[in-house]
Amino acid sequence: MVATLGKNSEFAEVNINNKDSLEAALSGEALSIYFLFYVDLVVHAAGPFQQSQKCTVLEAAIETQTAYLDVCDDTNYAFCAKSLKDRAVGANIPAITTGGIYPGVSNENIDGFDMTVMAAELVHAARSESKTEPERLRFSYYTAGSGGAGPTILATSFLLLGEEVVAYNKGQKIKLKPFTGMLNVDFGKGIGKRDVYLL
Repeated sequence: MVATLGKNSEFAEVNINNKDSLEAALSGEALSIYFLFYVDLVVHAAGPFQQSQKCTVLEAAIETQTAYLDVCDDTNYAFCAKSLKDRAVGANIPAITTGGIYPGVSNENIDGFDMTVMAAELVHAARSESKTEPERLRFSYYTAGSGGAGPTILATSFLLLGEEVVAYNKGQKIKLKPFTGMLNVDFGKGIGKRDVYLL
């Protein structure tokens, strides 16, 4: 990646659980002693985010006044990140959280918005086209291949198997066991029928 980006980039090894090493990298202290580097944006894609207790990368970004973006797709982590809003505003930095590992189809449930972006679009389309309120929504997705993120996808899947599934029935929040509720869904030509489970 450094070779692709050219002379204005440099590799720095950091421990995402060590705020000091992150702050050193973001402030340029861990980089070249020959050049003065500035970090404009940190993109936090070092998941999985499940079961993380702290938002160390975001905290380091706030301390160094570095713009921040993450691809978090975990509800608990997202709430932790959102709790740092006032600190980010005070540091005058943009902090975009919960971009999602699969943007629009992740298991996000932030600030009461329990539908994913794509599911919300389906509801919007149904309201616009039929002028009626949808009574039921079932949203399923299937992935094949990992796009080069195999270890993270595998780790995330194992972590999700240890967490209850948050679902809604007639507007009421319910918790279900993971990897239950199997449905055989027809995804159409090219993919065909696939079994899907609650995660």
